Amino acid sequence: MKKQILLFLLTLNTLSAQEARQGHIDSVALFKNGLVIVRMSDLIPESGKLEMNELLEPVHGSFWVDSEKPVTAKVEMRESEGPLSTVSQAELLRNLSGKKVTLHLSEDSLAGEIVGETPEQRTEWGRDYAAMNGQPGRSSYLSAGGTPVTSSPGVGEMVFLKTEDGKILAISPGQIQRVAFAEVPKIRRKRPVLTLSSTGAGKIAVQYLTRGLSWAPSYRIDLTEPKRLSIIQGAAIRNELSDLKEVEIRLISGFPSVRFGAVDSPLSARSTWETFFAGLSRSAGAGGGLSNGFDNGIAQQGIVIGNISSGQGLAGIGPADEGESVDLHYQSIGKHSLAAGEALSVEVAKAGADYERVVQWDIPDTRAPNGRYIEEYERQRSPEKFDDKPWDAIVFKNPFTFPMTTAPAMLVDKGDFQGQQISTWTNPGAETSIRITKALSIATRSVENEIPDSRVNLNIAGNDYYKVQVQGELSVKNHRGTPAVLAISRSFSGELREADDEPQSQLLETGVYSINKRNELKWRIDLKQGQEKTIRYRYEVLVDN
Repeated sequence: MKKQILLFLLTLNTLSAQEARQGHIDSVALFKNGLVIVRMSDLIPESGKLEMNELLEPVHGSFWVDSEKPVTAKVEMRESEGPLSTVSQAELLRNLSGKKVTLHLSEDSLAGEIVGETPEQRTEWGRDYAAMNGQPGRSSYLSAGGTPVTSSPGVGEMVFLKTEDGKILAISPGQIQRVAFAEVPKIRRKRPVLTLSSTGAGKIAVQYLTRGLSWAPSYRIDLTEPKRLSIIQGAAIRNELSDLKEVEIRLISGFPSVRFGAVDSPLSARSTWETFFAGLSRSAGAGGGLSNGFDNGIAQQGIVIGNISSGQGLAGIGPADEGESVDLHYQSIGKHSLAAGEALSVEVAKAGADYERVVQWDIPDTRAPNGRYIEEYERQRSPEKFDDKPWDAIVFKNPFTFPMTTAPAMLVDKGDFQGQQISTWTNPGAETSIRITKALSIATRSVENEIPDSRVNLNIAGNDYYKVQVQGELSVKNHRGTPAVLAISRSFSGELREADDEPQSQLLETGVYSINKRNELKWRIDLKQGQEKTIRYRYEVLVDN
């Protein structure tokens, strides 16, 4: 895989030129969690200096400059004129200094001239790290648009108004409801500017990882043909970063390590040492996955963003040997123009594949690792985990030349909606399955009973257990007018003794450290119209006394 350069969209101006010059954006590459990689290149002029006027918000450790000559980067705060429509109250009062105004308070109105200092937003980097220990710090932030955010007025932060009789009044900014003035002032505000200095002209590339441009994948699977499906991969893209003009967009699938994805670099205009060290503290306890800082505690979001596989397969249907394993995939969708605030929906790819329709019946383990039965409250807390109903599903191999990423999959038949499920990461040529709807016309029943007089008391490593024989039965009946293929999976804890119809048996990793082995039995059976079948199995399990 080619090395990817991390870049951000910026407007470039030469210090020696009077007119601004737009930098050339080569491409943007989007993760699924709000992070974006942008590639851009330009030429430093003969003056050896280049100026970037957009707000910098790089992820910590991702800001790099590639150039033919050594380059020094410096972030400065400079005053510039801004529109009145986006001004804050504090900015307005500061820019009205020396002018006549009328301040409308909650119960009074005062006319006069604003004099002296007015409350000004703190744009300097804070030096109070107390917030890291759970105490409020004094540092403030800059908004995403580069406008300083006013903190709550503190002691001594007052607006000074000189009235017509010469008195000077100190007014708390919180009392001011409206400001009336005759002359519209020129609004000046501080904005961050990145200056790149070199020993002379040469090609340069500024690179970093940032947030604000992302994509959400989805699939549409058409089952109109009985044995051949059509699958479309789509992408929804939303731009909250900056304007893009005819830029190549690439979509990233995979689970790379972005350990500091939630930490702003000290170069970020809205970063303070307080927020930087606090971010480092949060990331220290996180793992190395892409979703860190974005989906903690949200399981479903973590599955989709992180391309987590379900880890479940169908009975008698294993992963295909063919298909190249791809850990990180970049899929180009061509060049597009997308202004900030706009969204885009595109078709990424379309393909066809042979498929088989089966009834998937997965029966979860009813026992805990210590052999005791799962409590009812645990079942109610995780209904999907303990769901034991049969589902209609399709089985097919990924027909694309690239991996299918984890995403919602909508299934249709002759244009009619059939269901929606999650499609997990699948390599090219590898086999996958997607559930469609509950198989209500397939009656199922699963029971287990302890064999009488089979208990044997044991002491293992100082703990008391009893070993018991368990007899299980799986009953199915096909109420459909057509034959059905059933893929049955039964998980259990213990040691298998016998089972009908020679099922496929495998040990599960979840039982490595428990007193009982964790097992899974798989059957694949064909049921004719109206046919009924019962499968029996027997195992031994140790139960903690």
